Amino acid sequence: MFKKNILYKSINLEVFKNFLGCLTILFILVASSRLLGYFDKSIAGNLESDLILSILILRSPEFINLLIPLSFFLSVLIALGRLYMDHEIYAYQSAGYSKIAFVKSLLFQTFSLTVISVFLSFYVTPDFEKRADEILNYSSVEKKLKLLKNNLHQQFYQNFSSRKYL
Repeated sequence: MFKKNILYKSINLEVFKNFLGCLTILFILVASSRLLGYFDKSIAGNLESDLILSILILRSPEFINLLIPLSFFLSVLIALGRLYMDHEIYAYQSAGYSKIAFVKSLLFQTFSLTVISVFLSFYVTPDFEKRADEILNYSSVEKKLKLLKNNLHQQFYQNFSSRKYL
């Protein structure tokens, strides 16, 4: 069994902190980009402005699911790059850490993030997407009914005003 020691905890903590930082920054970038797209749709009249935040929240598991692998990859690169840049990797190697030991030390984090990603992919994201689509469909049906109601009122008033009474 692989022995958990101080070096193991140190590399995992460094990768995890970098992972959270990368995930947060990338999520903010993707969410703000999507938010601008929703604002464009709202300005064009295709989306109600009240629904933008709820749709963004319902779409967030999809964003996070896409960003988890990328953030983990970047966090491993950042952590190992820092170790190489500061020449700390040589201290790890002199302590008996090989490249295989680095891989073994990151396996638990890799598998746990894989399980989280699978859970998001198969259970959370489809349900949230379905709810977001229901909100969008309800909004579009409600908008069509309002337009129909306004058109009926306009036709009624036009017909009423066009009649001449003696």
